[in-house]
Amino acid sequence: IRGVEGRYEAVKDKIDAITNEIGTNGGIANFFGVQRFGITRPITHVVGKYLIKGDINGAVMSYISDIFPGESEAAKQARRLCKSGKLKESLKIMPLRYERAMLNALIKNDGDSLSAFHSLPKNLQKLFVHAYQSYLFNIILSKRMKRNLPFNVAIAGDVVCFHNEFGFPDPDKVERVTEDKIEGMNRLLKRGRAFVTVPIFGYETEFADGVVGAIERKVLEEEAIELDNFYIEKMPELSSKGTSRPVLLPTDLKAEISDDELNPGQLKVKLNFFLPKGAYATVLLREYMKVKS
Repeated sequence: IRGVEGRYEAVKDKIDAITNEIGTNGGIANFFGVQRFGITRPITHVVGKYLIKGDINGAVMSYISDIFPGESEAAKQARRLCKSGKLKESLKIMPLRYERAMLNALIKNDGDSLSAFHSLPKNLQKLFVHAYQSYLFNIILSKRMKRNLPFNVAIAGDVVCFHNEFGFPDPDKVERVTEDKIEGMNRLLKRGRAFVTVPIFGYETEFADGVVGAIERKVLEEEAIELDNFYIEKMPELSSKGTSRPVLLPTDLKAEISDDELNPGQLKVKLNFFLPKGAYATVLLREYMKVKS
């Protein structure tokens, strides 16, 4: 982190305070990072919702015609033409290859949105659904935080997963927490052998119980989505049965503060840490940089 202002001692105190708070909490909230949804153009989860709802045309048109502030003027103009139905004119000036592929398919196949969607690489097609699942996960996590529900302690109704042979969370090994199991389960959590989870929604997802389950159901209700929607009849290869993801991301972090050679008179902070697969370094960095958005 470069361009840090302040005296060495003051910066060190702030870094230590954040690190100690993270340690006390057992880690940080395991949000999906913004790059999951698109940085310049956060559209992937929006397209994913259309797919989950079975609206392939909506997914295609959203991807090629929705405009975002950070885009080039050429892209914005091409999207405006697309939105007004002038696909051939849009294709002539569209600078982006995936959008061009979709426009070509729409023009050649008399507006067939399914053909247009299939013009995209298969890994990108799946990314849309995954992004929407991630978006829902982040909402649940945020609501859990607002309700002051613990992340490092299980409560009745929670679903926990256990560690695998390598010590990492195994989403296939889960158990529902009941009142009579709370004490024992929290001993496992404290030892890093179990982890509180939140669902990555799919058509086989089972809601948690109690207040946690109520949050999960409320999120789907607000989105006008049902679990069955995650089986996509028009494109079954994009369907998802769902899984789970730990709510807490443990960190083993060390910070080094030194003079910033690129910004004379300021400091830089080097953070050394390890994160498991699927975790986002940007989420951890936000804790130290205090990014609001």
